Amino acid sequence: MNIAHRILFRHSACCLLLALCACRGDRVHREVAHDPFLGPPSPTAIVPGTRVMLGELVPDFVLADIEGQPVRLADLRGNRLVIEWFNPSCPFSKYAHEHGPLRSLARDLARSGVLWIAINSGGDEKLGGGAILSRAAAKEWHLEHPLLLDPSGEVGRMFDATTTPEVFLLDEAGRLVFLGGLDNAPFGKVRGGGEPVNYLLAALDDLAAGRSVATPSRQSYGCRVKYAQPILQH
Repeated sequence: MNIAHRILFRHSACCLLLALCACRGDRVHREVAHDPFLGPPSPTAIVPGTRVMLGELVPDFVLADIEGQPVRLADLRGNRLVIEWFNPSCPFSKYAHEHGPLRSLARDLARSGVLWIAINSGGDEKLGGGAILSRAAAKEWHLEHPLLLDPSGEVGRMFDATTTPEVFLLDEAGRLVFLGGLDNAPFGKVRGGGEPVNYLLAALDDLAAGRSVATPSRQSYGCRVKYAQPILQH
């Protein structure tokens, strides 16, 4: 084999090796993208600093649930969707799930076609953050809906979620139509007396009747969302 042939052979072999590596690397990337041991996938389609306003279409995002499986917002469109901000260590969330309206509300609403997801935007090192506590709470409180992890806080900040529990309601088109407190009765008590009013159910009644939500924003209550320190972009 002359020098030219040897050079051509080596060049062809290198190209073949690079092509095989590229294919293998691409396959590995796709396979590990959903590996729960590598942590949750990053939110997608969120521009830093984005804030969703009432009446706007909520940008798509992907978060991992407590078992490491990705959940995409776009896959839930076409349904009324409740998003609950969640912290298993928050006394307000504990009461709501153990003794209050959140004991069965998500299951009850599912019968009428309303979807529900909960999001824990606490940093992994913050009180109530991470998969272990969230998974234990989901089991203890018999949650049947997806519980998603947002350790970076990107999705929580996009919604400007401030407390747990706080709820956000999206219509079938994916627009934000209600946000704020679930009701007027933290720990089951109305300040100053009076009857408890479930603000979320009132908003859902408006949608079911084909009306705009009469009161699209309510004062939230609960524990502050324990966001991780944001990573500064240089």
